Amino acid sequence: LTPTLMATSLFPSGTEVGAVYGTMSSRDIVMLSPNSAVIGMQSAEAAENAISSALVKERLAEIGQHQIRYSKARRELGYTGTHGGPDGTEPLRKLGSKLIVDGDMPTKALFTSHASTLFLRNLDPTVTKQDIAEYFQPFCSVARDVQGSAEFVTCREGLP
Repeated sequence: LTPTLMATSLFPSGTEVGAVYGTMSSRDIVMLSPNSAVIGMQSAEAAENAISSALVKERLAEIGQHQIRYSKARRELGYTGTHGGPDGTEPLRKLGSKLIVDGDMPTKALFTSHASTLFLRNLDPTVTKQDIAEYFQPFCSVARDVQGSAEFVTCREGLP
């Protein structure tokens, strides 16, 4: 959960709770840990009312529900050091001890086309490749390739 996501979903405009407490921005929320946050309210009275509000408790329960994400997994293959096949030239492989989860890593093409990579986690779901390129451009000696220099790792359903 990010401050931006929490700000847009806790008191959304057009809802009863949004009308009572007003809209929030990500600047109003400080994440203390992945499971706790401090929310700046418009007044002490609004904070006191929010603590006992059934509407706020309902919104928090809805925000706390996580959609289950799933990805395909397979065992890694390691070489045995021996060869087989009809002519004895095919390297033999066996299942290794590591589990590889599709979606955990960017594609091989990204790794082979770049000298080094950064892995960014817990980005706001609204962040785009363009946003990332613009952020890192001041640190680059050449213009960033927006489409080729960023890749979003997603689950089987296409979710981050």
